[in-house]
Amino acid sequence: MYLNAKVPSGFFTNFDTFVRRIHSMNKLRKFIESEDFGKLTKKEQLMKKRELKKLEDIYKGVTKLNKLPDLVVVFDAEYYLNTIKELELSKIDYVAIANTDLSKWLKTDKLVVANTNSYEAVSYLLNYLLK
Repeated sequence: MYLNAKVPSGFFTNFDTFVRRIHSMNKLRKFIESEDFGKLTKKEQLMKKRELKKLEDIYKGVTKLNKLPDLVVVFDAEYYLNTIKELELSKIDYVAIANTDLSKWLKTDKLVVANTNSYEAVSYLLNYLLK
């Protein structure tokens, strides 16, 4: 499971609402694949497709998520500072990975400083964390 575009505010603290939104996205996808979709006007079809694209841009990686995750890996911890605060409020385990040009004001015990711009470094860290 992943979120790579952005993490919606309140995703972990208001999780039930987001699960309902994910389920509605899955229903919309099934509706578009059904025969009933062809009965709509072209404008209605276009609007449904746009709505699905917008939802998929945000929730594409978590379409099967039904419960809060046990561990969250946050890349670019400085950029996703609000997500880290939200994870701490929700008491969800996380690992924050920040680039080497990290500000000193980021205070967390679960911080790993690494070169997040390198594919090899990111791949190594993920393999190590997810063993």
